[in-house]
Amino acid sequence: MAVAPPLCTDFDDIDLSTPNSSPKIAPVPRSMGTAAKMSSSMVPQGGPVPALPLTTLNPGTEQHHPLNPTVIKGNLGMIVNSSNLPVGLSASLAPPGGKCRSSLTPDSAGSSCPTNTDRSMLLITEAAAKQAFHEYGNSKCCYGSSPAKDMTTAELQPFNTYRYSLETFTESRTCEWITEQYTGQHVDATNAGSVLQPWEIPVVVPDMFKDGTQTMKVPNTTSVKTCPHCKGMGKNMCLKCHGTGRIQCMWCNGTGRRLQMEMCQQCYGIGTESCRMCNPSIIQNCVTCTGKGQVLTYLQLSTTWKNNKYQFISDDYSEFSPDLFHAVHGERIHTDEQLSASPLSNFPDATITWASQNALDQHRMQFSSSCRVLRQRQCVELLPLTKVQYVWKGKKLSYFVYGTENKVFVQNYPQKCCCAVM
Repeated sequence: MAVAPPLCTDFDDIDLSTPNSSPKIAPVPRSMGTAAKMSSSMVPQGGPVPALPLTTLNPGTEQHHPLNPTVIKGNLGMIVNSSNLPVGLSASLAPPGGKCRSSLTPDSAGSSCPTNTDRSMLLITEAAAKQAFHEYGNSKCCYGSSPAKDMTTAELQPFNTYRYSLETFTESRTCEWITEQYTGQHVDATNAGSVLQPWEIPVVVPDMFKDGTQTMKVPNTTSVKTCPHCKGMGKNMCLKCHGTGRIQCMWCNGTGRRLQMEMCQQCYGIGTESCRMCNPSIIQNCVTCTGKGQVLTYLQLSTTWKNNKYQFISDDYSEFSPDLFHAVHGERIHTDEQLSASPLSNFPDATITWASQNALDQHRMQFSSSCRVLRQRQCVELLPLTKVQYVWKGKKLSYFVYGTENKVFVQNYPQKCCCAVM
């Protein structure tokens, strides 16, 4: 199990006199994990109340699919072949009547799904399949158009499948000390004991499910301090001449003479010349404080909003790569958006029910300590996939049409010119 980073539990515990440049994570208070008791000042008026923090498995950990003994990686786009489900397991999850039951406890309520989720509900016509194949051939410079024009369609086989997606919109906060030039800015660090905790600072939440960042000064932490670089002197000694004002002559290497033992015209035989880095003064103004000897320090709160995504595609046909589905859209048949989503229940495909439970468990474990979950959204799409079997010049061939965009995938196009052969 990965070790969590060091946490910054209180701003009050930070020594305001010794700024620390390393940022620290502000963990979600335990009270947020047990009840959604948030101050109204922390949420924009009319906006949603922050949800309870969730907890997810590390996306890199290995997991065993409850319906398939093969090991699956817990990352985006996990694929499960539901055609190889063990009989005993599939029967335990699917009660009589074909409806699948979520693996919730008896007193937990799942998110009910529509019953009209027949995979064959998205059917492509023969004309549309032929037109898609024709456009595919025209999009390739070395592909001929004869197969699409002269082909005879033999069979259209629908292999429509489902795609499950979970979005968890989280907010995390970090704090770090910032030092900048002092030009008379307002100073409010008169009472260090009145510094607010990280999650007590009002921050307006942006649009839901969109990544974003925001930085702001923590109230009552701005103060003026002695510049640590020049120790308040406002000047820095030149590092090239070490305050002497002169350096070795680069023309004669400090000898005062040239190749023919004549006097160096650059240093006039002295062997040294004026330092160009600090001339005419042997000291320079401090860059950090611009010669004022004082700097402004304050604690900066950085808020990050991230839309964390989980995606799962139920793979039912081995000849077609499910990775191709990531570039197309499907027909959305179910959407559920809540402060804290519940696993799907009564869904016809047991692998989608498992994916919902697994995704929510992962996100609950992953975002419980350092993030606050503001909202969750899960949806199920029906992805069109049709295998078109056709005959061209006496040969039996096939291709796939997939997505609502009617994209085409074919392993071996039957008519290519010589430049297409590698």
